[in-house]
Order: sequence, then structure tokens, then C-alpha cells
Amino acid sequence: MGKYPSGTQVEVRLRWKESNEIAHCYVLASVTSTLYKQPERCKIAKDILDKLEDMFRGQVILVSTIFLS
Repeated sequence: MGKYPSGTQVEVRLRWKESNEIAHCYVLASVTSTLYKQPERCKIAKDILDKLEDMFRGQVILVSTIFLS
């Protein structure tokens, strides 16, 4: 292995970066303006989804408790 990544590694990295940018745009476009502020700083689409999941986890637990009581 040389000092620089192989052509295949560079291609895979570029495809991932492009796919991440597209996913990032889709996720941010699908949330309301109120929710947009917090995840917009995330660089990776998965980080946005994780942040949104964390934000809503408490609400899901609360709703589950109300309906299961």
C-alpha cells in the first residue's frame, strides 16, 4: 500500500460524499422550519437522523405510557 489511496478508494469516497449530500438535503427538506435549526449543523445524514431520533424519543415514550396505561 502506498501513501495515497487507490483509485477505487477515491471513487468510493466520492460516491459516498455525493450520496451523503443528497440524503442530507432530502432529510433537511422534509423537516419543519422549527426542526431544521438543530440538525442543519450535522455533516453526515446519519447524524441528522440520530439527532431527530433523540429529539423525539421522549415524546414516543410519553405517548406509549399514556396509551398503555
